[in-house]
Amino acid sequence: MSSDAVTATVVAGARYRFTAYVTGGFRFGLATVATDGNVRWVCPIYRSIEITIPQGYTTLHYTTDTNSALGFLVELIQ
Repeated sequence: MSSDAVTATVVAGARYRFTAYVTGGFRFGLATVATDGNVRWVCPIYRSIEITIPQGYTTLHYTTDTNSALGFLVELIQ
């Protein structure tokens, strides 16, 4: 995995859709995903997943399995 140097600011309680495009998959967590126990969501290449951010959290940590991976995180309207 690449280094866990990336975070996204999210809204507590919101739902998001993430889609992995081009080259690699992603791992997500509410704390550093450099520790396997913190990984809560996984999105393989060419797939989409939905992530619901728990109340009290506003940072989503993520990493990819390749440095050239590309993905899109979109907040869903509730």
